[in-house]
Amino acid sequence: MRTRVSIFPVFAFCIVATDVSADCAQGMIPFSSCEIVGRSTSLNICHDDFTVSYRYGTRGKVPELYLSEPIATVDYRPWDGDALIGSITFRNGAYAYEVVSGFNSEFSDEGLSHFGWVTVSYNGEELSKLECVQTSVESVYGSDVYDLKVAAGLRWDGEETGWVAVSGSN
Repeated sequence: MRTRVSIFPVFAFCIVATDVSADCAQGMIPFSSCEIVGRSTSLNICHDDFTVSYRYGTRGKVPELYLSEPIATVDYRPWDGDALIGSITFRNGAYAYEVVSGFNSEFSDEGLSHFGWVTVSYNGEELSKLECVQTSVESVYGSDVYDLKVAAGLRWDGEETGWVAVSGSN
């Protein structure tokens, strides 16, 4: 169950990460990244106009796991203006990697407090939950992936229904 907190939606569109692109392939746009607690690994989500990619491994090296899915089919759950948390799930056979990121709405001297994790499951059963080092979580909030899904003929119909095809689109 998610706790919903109302803040002015404009805050989310003002948060832009600066170093997220460090491990995006050339031509890819950063979406989210973090270092994993207790490991010397990182997680990076990047996209272009057609695909979203998941990279997990040691920064600067060949990733231990690289997954890529079309924008139109990737399971992306945007925050809706009330919730301060969003997710994107990548599938690899019976495995699923749900990357969650968000921020606390309370401002401090350091700004917003980000958080995140990746939940790894097999056939729907959770195998592990890897927490992000809080100070390393970087997310680009805005409408890139959302707008690309809309351009692919989809519309967000809320958390219960998810993405649905727009009438008259392919």
